[in-house]
Amino acid sequence: VAERLRIGELLVETGLISRADLEAALERQKEDKRRLGELLVAAGVIAEAKVTQILSQQLSVPWVSLSHIDFSRALLELVPSECAQKYGVVPIYVRRGKNKSQTLYVAMQDPTESDALDEIARYSGLPVRAMIAPPTDIRGAIRAYYLGLPPEEEVAAVSPPEQPAAAPPPRPAPSSAEVAAPPVPAPAVP
Repeated sequence: VAERLRIGELLVETGLISRADLEAALERQKEDKRRLGELLVAAGVIAEAKVTQILSQQLSVPWVSLSHIDFSRALLELVPSECAQKYGVVPIYVRRGKNKSQTLYVAMQDPTESDALDEIARYSGLPVRAMIAPPTDIRGAIRAYYLGLPPEEEVAAVSPPEQPAAAPPPRPAPSSAEVAAPPVPAPAVP
């Protein structure tokens, strides 16, 4: 069996990054312990989707785009929220095989994480097959479907820059009619 090429070498061989980009990232990795692909993406050398596709090739694991996945409640209940967050995994679909047995397919940041696959298999009661997807897509799906939060990009776009809060303007003293009037209850929302 031929030894599997390292991700950096695959990226250079495919022309996606230069040898100098690889050497610079390997040097950064001595201080910053993130994975090589993460460092290259953070440096703006390569798109995250390209790294994911090369990892798919390197690991012989199918690559999946999460943009067209229907994350139904029944599907999401096959992978507990804590497990999804801990391992960076989301369920993709359940496929029935020729022998009528079902298999759960999941998208993972790291499809070599056998503990995650074992935990999900125990929880769901189904055999589990790993696929790979870009980490930001997986984190976005977990935020939206498990945590009910907006995507990180929307949060950054909506949040105003941090500034000291201005003191509210002074309120005028209430009139005697405002003091004596009972509060009006808010209308009930169905």
